[in-house]
Amino acid sequence: MTLIVIAMCTLGRPQMLKAALASLVVQEVPEGTRLRLLVVENAPELSIQPVLDAFPGAGIVAVTEPQRGIAAARNRALETALEMGADWIAFIDDDEEAHPDWIARLYAGATQRDLDLAGGIVWPKLPGGALNITQKMVFDGLQFRAARSHRRHVRRIARGGDATDLYATSNWLCRATRLHEDGLRFDVRLAAGGGEDMLFSQQAIGRGWRLGRILDAVVEETVPQARLLPAYVFQRARDAERSHFQAGFTKASRGRHAMRTTVYAFGRGFRGVANLLAIPVLGGRGLVEGLSALGAALGRIEGFFGRKSERYRRIEGS
Repeated sequence: MTLIVIAMCTLGRPQMLKAALASLVVQEVPEGTRLRLLVVENAPELSIQPVLDAFPGAGIVAVTEPQRGIAAARNRALETALEMGADWIAFIDDDEEAHPDWIARLYAGATQRDLDLAGGIVWPKLPGGALNITQKMVFDGLQFRAARSHRRHVRRIARGGDATDLYATSNWLCRATRLHEDGLRFDVRLAAGGGEDMLFSQQAIGRGWRLGRILDAVVEETVPQARLLPAYVFQRARDAERSHFQAGFTKASRGRHAMRTTVYAFGRGFRGVANLLAIPVLGGRGLVEGLSALGAALGRIEGFFGRKSERYRRIEGS
């Protein structure tokens, strides 16, 4: 039978991990397959055993990766899954909960379209507890962005453009034979900044992999209250743009990048200010769009001058 290993990397978020695992142990099993769950704790020693003990009989495999960084943890997950004999390897984040038919739909879409790498959809989910007005506005803005992204994906799939999309490991399925053949792994140079999954997609496209998005394979991401703050929206966009820029930057093209950085920063800056001024009309959409644009503008400039993102050194949530 086809073995699908669902992998998750975690560090310091036991409550979220427990909720994520609870959604995975009840997954519908695609016909002709069997599922195994794999958790990689990005620490020298395993501390999540009490969480795993809450799921007796689930057969969850847990390993550690002492080298800090999300890329190293994900590479450990790939190597362990391959050692387990996986035919397909899926990734989901520890702050997400999958719909019961998530892996069945993701696998069906990938096999029906003969894909090597597939990505699903992530919808934001409210955290527990009361939110203030600003936090509600931020969440509304995040929902708007998710809905707009979904509409964009529908259009891209209709014209076959999803083959060049970049796929995040928050909802991800990969054919193991391609990993064996090409030896493709996540770039540990982006360990603390993120963006290694997007770079993985770029490299997969360059090696002739078939990529596609599966719109009915859905997971929900719980957004901690600490992320529902204007400062966090700005910082996340800044850090993401730093990583995105540096992943594709080469010194040989520095002059070309200098001009593009200037144009990009001015364009994003203008867009950011325009959205912030429109908050009375746009509400949370204007707030999130404005701060994200300004953060991206600063991130591109800082990335050009070599400043690296440290986003994954912070633990958010519990």
